[in-house]
Amino acid sequence: MVQNLTLRGIIIPQAQPRKHLDVPDSKDTKVTDSTRELQRYEMNNVLIRKVGGAMLLEAQKKVVKRQALIDRALARDLPARMEEVQLKKLEPHIPWYYENILTRG
Repeated sequence: MVQNLTLRGIIIPQAQPRKHLDVPDSKDTKVTDSTRELQRYEMNNVLIRKVGGAMLLEAQKKVVKRQALIDRALARDLPARMEEVQLKKLEPHIPWYYENILTRG
């Protein structure tokens, strides 16, 4: 469906570079999920955009706008958060009950 629209020239893919995390490969880190690129498309034809917008119900428009805003916020904030999570996963975790034993001895 999307390929058909791009071949007709109705939508144009927009390339957006993403930051790649420099985390060493290991079994418990999933770098491929955080470096995945989002596919974004743009409609240049105003007439097709207006006709498509008129075919949607108001509730559907609100859902689409809400999802677009959430996607933008996640694309902006999530990579930094995921980088912090990856760095935390690399640090060894010592439970509190072992810390008490280690400080006594």
